[in-house]
Amino acid sequence: MNQTIKIKLKPSILRSLEQKTKELKTNADDVVNKALEDYFYLERLNAMRQQFRGKAREQGFDSEEDLFESIS
Repeated sequence: MNQTIKIKLKPSILRSLEQKTKELKTNADDVVNKALEDYFYLERLNAMRQQFRGKAREQGFDSEEDLFESIS
């Protein structure tokens, strides 16, 4: 079930939103929903990175680059 909310946007954000809706030929609801989905996805990803960072260091990986180099 969709729900309507009211939010306040900075003028610059509103202009960007309006430009993006025109560019994509869609509506603000779709752009905002996609932006929030992406935001929450990245938040979960960053939380997982933090969780595994300690375990990786225990295995001798000091950075994500070290880990990448070891598997490529």
